[in-house]
Amino acid sequence: MVNQLIYGGAERYTVNVANEIVKRGGRAVVISRGGPMLQLLSKRVRNYYAPVRKTDILNRIRTILTILYVSRKEKSQIVHTQSTSGALAAKIASIFTKAPVIKTAHGYPDGRFPSVARALNLTTDKVIMISDWLSGRLIGFGLRKEKAVTVLNGIDIGKFSRVSVDKDALRKRIGLDLSDKVIISVSRVVPEKQFEHLIYWFPFVLAKVPNAKLLIVGDGGADGEEYREALIKQVKDAGMDKSILFLRGTHKIAPLLKISNVFCTPSVGKGFAVLEAMAASLPVVARKPRGVSDTVIDGVTGFNFAISDWKNMAEKLILLLESDKFSKKIGGQGKILVSSRFTQDQMIDKLGEIYNSLIKLPVKGEVKEKLTPSQKLKPSWTGAIFEPTFD
Repeated sequence: MVNQLIYGGAERYTVNVANEIVKRGGRAVVISRGGPMLQLLSKRVRNYYAPVRKTDILNRIRTILTILYVSRKEKSQIVHTQSTSGALAAKIASIFTKAPVIKTAHGYPDGRFPSVARALNLTTDKVIMISDWLSGRLIGFGLRKEKAVTVLNGIDIGKFSRVSVDKDALRKRIGLDLSDKVIISVSRVVPEKQFEHLIYWFPFVLAKVPNAKLLIVGDGGADGEEYREALIKQVKDAGMDKSILFLRGTHKIAPLLKISNVFCTPSVGKGFAVLEAMAASLPVVARKPRGVSDTVIDGVTGFNFAISDWKNMAEKLILLLESDKFSKKIGGQGKILVSSRFTQDQMIDKLGEIYNSLIKLPVKGEVKEKLTPSQKLKPSWTGAIFEPTFD
């Protein structure tokens, strides 16, 4: 249950979009339980508390009432949620507010597609997909085609490609030798990310690259802290606590990427952390997605391994660690891809078009201008509400 502004993909999406909206002249409001990422919100983004920790009936009612209160107070015209249950609360509130409901679909386990498709048909006006494959999958399970629109994730490329850092000092501070080959993984540390397999196979990497180090960056949050602690114990019991290091979640990811050699995620490589690693010119090793990969292209921007083929994952890590020249080539190609297809400006331009297409202007005779990619968002809409996931 990702229900607060911790360091996670849906939460990062929320903060980045809200900040960019106000930067372009619009207004944005965030509803959340709070968390460390609140510090990253622009001062022009209003934040309201909602007790969305559990999905029991009382908390659902309180969330609906919060959306109603904020919508009326802020005169918001769009509710943009990151969860199916959040979409339900927003749709019920829209009976009174008339505000369209947008839901961003970040991905689901196979077994949930039919129920999610049915729910989104009832609770949303638009569903934003982060890939064409995800869109096709949900439509295949019954989501109405006119509701689906693909908007690729995007990041601020410069933030990760041009960061200045004293690499030697940072490595020493977190316990790395200057000669270490560093594999970094940035994610919420929760069971579905399957970090136990990466840890289990790391001795195989060490056998070939003795100076390899694994850096796992992230928190467990409300549903993963016990799992994270179990992983730390697993590493200590195996005597690998000098080779596998755990860092808490942080928004200062760019410097950590700069001191690393390879990015690895034992789950599907499609989120913001992967894009950020590619923007920092790191090759990526990730689990193969169920559809066509548009980020980690095998042999071009990194390597994909089939689900449960953990040995192949380890072998690809070894290949990249042993050849600096090859690794830099792959990383450079990844940066080119991200810079051309996955920028924050591209993402916000498309979101702005969707927002404006759903808003019914209240002023008689007012003309809705069509935005071009180079224009800022016109403040023809007065607000957007975002909630972190609370599925």
